Amino acid sequence: MCSNAGPTLLARLLEQPEIPQARNVAIYCADAGEQRGEVDTDTLAATLLAAGKRLFVPYVWPPGATDAGGLASGCRMDMVRVRDLEAWRALPVGRWGIREPIIDRDTEFAYSAAGDPTPLDLIIMPGLGFDAQGGRIGFGRGYYDEYVRFCDRWADARGTPRPRLLAMCLPEQLVPETMPREEHDHRPVDRVILLPPRQMGPL
Repeated sequence: MCSNAGPTLLARLLEQPEIPQARNVAIYCADAGEQRGEVDTDTLAATLLAAGKRLFVPYVWPPGATDAGGLASGCRMDMVRVRDLEAWRALPVGRWGIREPIIDRDTEFAYSAAGDPTPLDLIIMPGLGFDAQGGRIGFGRGYYDEYVRFCDRWADARGTPRPRLLAMCLPEQLVPETMPREEHDHRPVDRVILLPPRQMGPL
């Protein structure tokens, strides 16, 4: 990451009330080349796994994949379970310099396990920037907006809570103006963790 603020932001994130309440948590895999200015998630992954959380990370289906999303969301991106710290550390670097899981017949997707669909309780969102209303600047491909829309539809159809969306924001990532909503934007982040100690969004 491009700042020394990461450990403090991670500590503040872990203090949020959603963390102890969540069972199934999805996090992003930070850019291995540190080109995107993201807070590294190694410590976050280790902490969540040690706490007994079910940890999920994104997998983007390659263009033209015949089974894209067939086991889970039908989206271009799915969330794949990482069962332990060894599996997390073994994730290979894939497209765009980001670690991604390898898909095989034993892969467990969020929302797809027979008899226990593992809906996500919490998603830690990546972003290039955020505004005071929780608006997010993504990386231009719309994967997260599409996937969160699927999560919300799944929850609404069953009368269950939608996943909470949290994000960590370095001071230089805060956008002073309210960002215009694009057609593909789904919903803002519920809470953005900032430095100095403050946060945006309701508790």
